Amino acid sequence: MRIFHQYSFVNTVLTASTLASILWSHVALSDNFMNSIFDAQTLEFNASGTIMEDYTYLHKASSPNDAASQWNTRRGSLEVGMEYANLISLELDMAYDDDIVWRDAYVNINLPKKWEVNVGKMKQRFGISRTSSLKNQLSPERPMTLELLGLDRAPGISVEKGFGNSLLTAGYYEADNSESPRINSSLASYLYESADTDYWMLGASFAREDYLQSNYRVKSTAATDVMDDFLRTEKIKADNVEYFGISGAWQSGPITLLGEAIKTNVNSTLEGDRTYSGAYVQTSWFLTPDRHRIEQGVLKRVRSTARPAVELVSTLSTLDAFSRNDGFVADTFGVGLNVYFLDHFKIMTELNQLQIRKGDYADESGLSAVLRLQIAF
Repeated sequence: MRIFHQYSFVNTVLTASTLASILWSHVALSDNFMNSIFDAQTLEFNASGTIMEDYTYLHKASSPNDAASQWNTRRGSLEVGMEYANLISLELDMAYDDDIVWRDAYVNINLPKKWEVNVGKMKQRFGISRTSSLKNQLSPERPMTLELLGLDRAPGISVEKGFGNSLLTAGYYEADNSESPRINSSLASYLYESADTDYWMLGASFAREDYLQSNYRVKSTAATDVMDDFLRTEKIKADNVEYFGISGAWQSGPITLLGEAIKTNVNSTLEGDRTYSGAYVQTSWFLTPDRHRIEQGVLKRVRSTARPAVELVSTLSTLDAFSRNDGFVADTFGVGLNVYFLDHFKIMTELNQLQIRKGDYADESGLSAVLRLQIAF
C-alpha cells in the first residue's frame, strides 16, 4: 500500500506536467503571448513571515477543576517565493509549531485566459474561511464549524479557471495518516462581484476523502487552540467521507458579513453511516474608515494607514456531530476587538462562550478569553 501511494504521487506529478503542456499549447500559440515572455524575462524573489503569540484564559468546561491561563506561540512561519516573468513561481511555507514543518511547497503555473495550475503540497480549497490564511482571519481562530473538515494540506494538483467574475477550481490530492493513505478530491466554484466599496460572493464546495477503512473522527477545541479537545466523536473506520459546503460574503463600506454551512457524510460499511452538519456567521464592523479586502473568495491582509484601524467582530458557530448515540452538539458565540497598525502589527482580542447541548458533556458551558499579538514582516 505504501509503495503504491508513493508511485501514485509520481504519476500525479507526471499527469500535472502533461496537463500543463496541453494547456500551454492551447493558450500560448499567440505572437503577443510569446513576445510577452521574452520581454519580461525577470526572476523575482520575495519573503515574508508571521509570528503569533497568544494569551488564553479558560474557565469551566475546558478545564473542569479550575480556571487555566497560559501564553502560547500559536504560529511562527516563513514564506518564500520565487517568480519568473509572472508565469511560473515556486511557493514555500515553513512553520514552527513545536517542530519545523513544510506547510506548502508547490509550483504555480500562471497561463493566459485565466488558467492556473498548481503542483506540490498545498492547502485544499474549501469555503472562504478555511481557504484564507489564519493571519487574515476576523477572529483568532477559525469558527468551530470548520472542524467538520478533515482536509489537511496534501501533495497533489489543482487547476483553476476564471470566467469573468467567477472562478472554478478542481484538485486531486493524496494525503497520508499514520494508518493508511487517503485519496482526496475537491471541487469549488465562486461567483463574486466587487466595486469600490461593495462586494458580494457566493461559493459552493465539494470534497471527498477515501479513507480506506482508516479512522475518522471529529474533535473540537471550541475555537480556542489551547483548549483540550474533549469534545469528540468515537473513531469510525470510514470507507470515505464527503463534504458539502456553501459559503457567502457581503461587504458594504466598513461592514463585512461571512457565512458558511457544511454537511459531512461519513460512509462506513463496518460501523454504519453518519451525517454531521454545522454553520457559522461572522460580522465585522470597522470603527475607522477601513475595510477588509476579499479577492476571489479569500480574505487578504488589511491595509491600514498611519493611524490604527479598529474593528469589532462577532462570531456565531454551531456544530452538530451527534449520530448513533455518539458525539456532541455545541455552539460558540464570540465577540472581539481587533486593532491594526501599519499593515505589520495586529492585536486581536476575543471573548468566546461555549455551550454544549448534547453528548457526554450536555448542558455544560465554558468561557475563553484570547489575546493575540501578531507581527507580519
